[in-house]
Amino acid sequence: MAKNCRSIAFRDGNKKLGEDIFSWSIARKVSCPGASKVCLAICYGDRGRIVKLDNQVFHSRNFRTCRLPSFAQDVIEALRNKRPVAFRINDVGDFYSISYIRKWIEIVRARRDIRFFAYTRSWVCTRLWPALRELAAEPNMVLFLSCDHSMADQRVPQGAADLPWAWLAVDDDDLPDRPVDLVFRNLRRTLCPLKDPNHFGVGAMVCRSEDGQTETTCRKCGFCWRWKAGH
Repeated sequence: MAKNCRSIAFRDGNKKLGEDIFSWSIARKVSCPGASKVCLAICYGDRGRIVKLDNQVFHSRNFRTCRLPSFAQDVIEALRNKRPVAFRINDVGDFYSISYIRKWIEIVRARRDIRFFAYTRSWVCTRLWPALRELAAEPNMVLFLSCDHSMADQRVPQGAADLPWAWLAVDDDDLPDRPVDLVFRNLRRTLCPLKDPNHFGVGAMVCRSEDGQTETTCRKCGFCWRWKAGH
């Protein structure tokens, strides 16, 4: 179900997120400046229902909308009298410009009662990092820095160590090459259940909806969007 205000369209839940977790998506191919070799090869934004024409049109329209000067105020207005459990920024797509990041800073600051969360590879872009760090510092915003084995030589920017990290595992032999807080599994619908919850390393929890054992949603789990409340 889409919630609309003027040209704003965000979604209210899906199978993984669960009800009352809103999400915003934009066209992936024009909004991922930090895309790695691994994420380009296995991006879920290029699979399944997401590549259907209606979703492609939806994401392209959202990309045009977020470039408008009025975007932040339009989102704030669209959320008026609504209080989702949490808000997933860039379910598809990423933070592609300083202006786009600053618009989300404005939105997050305007709605302290909503917990926002996102995952980004745009931390590899030097020009975007200061704005991303400012967004991540907001008390009601959780920003996971995403990485994978094709990013082993990527310099970690100053101030990134205190943010949560997410690892994208190509398969179950693809163990993190650095300390991480969360692991996402590729091809999760075909992988066998993990017998060992610490399969990918001590402290690296596998996303519970992808461990092959747990039936849950982001709303029920809350590991990501409750990060600051629990850490």
